[in-house]
Amino acid sequence: MSMDKPMGMPMAGMEKMCPPMMGNAQMVATDEGGVIVLAGNKLSKYDADLTLSKKVEIKMPMPPMSGKECPMWGK
Repeated sequence: MSMDKPMGMPMAGMEKMCPPMMGNAQMVATDEGGVIVLAGNKLSKYDADLTLSKKVEIKMPMPPMSGKECPMWGK
């Protein structure tokens, strides 16, 4: 493993083929002053004091992978 890049950084060109499971979290503000965070397949809601008020896992169907989609398959 090369030490040129910090851990968790995708190799060039692999972002679309093998997206990170938790890499790109997204956040949106609520009308009540809290936030909703989407990280991977987990959706978390925080109130205005940033206390976790609800957390759910979104079931996402996984297409069968033959290994051709991801160059790291089997390594």
